[in-house]
Amino acid sequence: MTRRNIPSAALAALAALACGGPPSDSGAAGRCVEAFGGRETLESVMVVHTVDSLWLAGLAGTSESWWQRNPFRGRVTVQVGPVRQDLLIIGDSAWTIDRNGLLAPGDDMARMQGLLAREMIFMDAFLSPGGLEELPDSTVDGVPVSHLLLSREGLEDVHFYISRETWLPILIRTTVMGMEVLSRPADYRDVGGVVSPASTREVITALGQESVSRSILVEYNVPVPDSVFAAAGQSGDWELAAPGVPFPFELHGGHIYLPGRVAGREVDFLLDSGAGATVLDSRLAGELGLAGEGDFSALGIGGASSFGFVRVPEYSAAGATVRSQTLAVMALDEPFYPSTGRHIGLVLGYDFLSRFVTKIDYGACTLTLYDPADWACEGRGDVLEAGRAMGLLSIEAVLEDSIPVKLLLDTGAGGGLHFSPSFLEAHPGLLEGRPSFEASVQGVGGEESVTFFRAGPLRMGSFVVESGLCSSAASAPVLASFDGIVGSDVLARFVLTLDYSRSEVILEPSTLFGEGLPEQKTGMGAGIEGDALEVTEVMPGSPAERAGLKPGDRLLNAAGIPLGADGLAVLDSLSSLEEGFVLDVAFERAGAVDTARIVLERLLSGGS
Repeated sequence: MTRRNIPSAALAALAALACGGPPSDSGAAGRCVEAFGGRETLESVMVVHTVDSLWLAGLAGTSESWWQRNPFRGRVTVQVGPVRQDLLIIGDSAWTIDRNGLLAPGDDMARMQGLLAREMIFMDAFLSPGGLEELPDSTVDGVPVSHLLLSREGLEDVHFYISRETWLPILIRTTVMGMEVLSRPADYRDVGGVVSPASTREVITALGQESVSRSILVEYNVPVPDSVFAAAGQSGDWELAAPGVPFPFELHGGHIYLPGRVAGREVDFLLDSGAGATVLDSRLAGELGLAGEGDFSALGIGGASSFGFVRVPEYSAAGATVRSQTLAVMALDEPFYPSTGRHIGLVLGYDFLSRFVTKIDYGACTLTLYDPADWACEGRGDVLEAGRAMGLLSIEAVLEDSIPVKLLLDTGAGGGLHFSPSFLEAHPGLLEGRPSFEASVQGVGGEESVTFFRAGPLRMGSFVVESGLCSSAASAPVLASFDGIVGSDVLARFVLTLDYSRSEVILEPSTLFGEGLPEQKTGMGAGIEGDALEVTEVMPGSPAERAGLKPGDRLLNAAGIPLGADGLAVLDSLSSLEEGFVLDVAFERAGAVDTARIVLERLLSGGS
């Protein structure tokens, strides 16, 4: 569900109280305050309570908010279809209750919402000197407007466009996760001496996703029920039969696969700390008779994709059983099977990982889960403070001895480091003089072309490791606030412990610390096409190109081993043997059978 900047349910207060201007009442901000009821009336507001109806992604719902001036507190509860989320703000602290009832300290986005609410709901923007800057007048939809800018450290800029006819806002513009969000309040009415909008339309332009809210109730200075600001999540939705017992997983292509069950059906799971939700494959959901609700949009690698939400009675993996969960549902098997050779039934993301302390030993290929209440760090390894945003963990590291980087931890990403567009723009010299090539990567929205290259060493805590084969990350909005992603080629060098409850990541050297994962050395991509393997791409200057292979070639065998639709793992293993190994490949092109001799070589060995 869309994370809202300040939920539209609170816009009655936001629009009225966010337009306080500089000390002088002669400018646009002062006229706006007068249009909403006047300074004296607005400053007398101590409590705001709103209830709105919502329409989002084909689902109807409601949103309720409470705000108290002194001490500053707020709570917003949104229920759309099967999904409910709560945001609780107490002073400078923020807490969230997620769609499955887990109470957790607010992440970076929740804290930003709290800061923004503090500025806007009770006129801090008006009371603080220089809170609003008046920009040149313009027009919106043909209406002459005054343009006000709210700019604060730690916040995205908020632009207000005030009609010069009514002196009421007709457009509020800001940015969330790198995406522009437009809010259009309308149908203003007088409520207790304060003029407020009866409806609001909000659009995330990059997704083409729109929500509409209509006011059901707006009231001021009413008693606040004691229960409103009590933080209480649900408990007992999971059971850990064997805490501290390692369970084996399969490491293929840098991805972690493990067996699991969904509603009694045995399926393959993918463990992905880069997934802000646990996701069920839509085809599997249909086979299980689980109907998804809603048509939400997600913008990730390869573009936009759609997803809904579904209530799953039970799923289990690695000794853990999780019950009565609202999970995201989208196509997984269809887009990922051709490139992975795996039928992925479920992606274990935030909704699973946040409930446990999770230890991933890449060297031993084991996954161990602990109850956070009983787990204690034994003092081995480096304990790193982890940032939290959108259900994802991030750490701070240093690249090439001098460049600080903030990186998302993504066990679902192969490769080493994947740098965000904003990071590469800020460091234009990083790619100068480095050998590189273009290749495609598969994401939830399709394929996207990125640039691959080698970066220098990376320091994480007290450990220094090779960055490996890196890339310019695809333009996923989740990366807007980060320098990039750290993937499995780096993470596999460690025994990695993820503790969401304490916002910590623990690093210990694994048996792969020195060598890392074996690298693919052909420079050739392959995928499943029908009952065969086909070459999907050949990197310029790679061993595969020198051997004469081309996209579209149908691979018949490698090193004498027959290759069919089930041969991706075999091909990957052969392609990762030592440098200098001669890999003989038979292939079919335009109906004729031919052979190629690939001499394995570390890609971009000219390096950094």
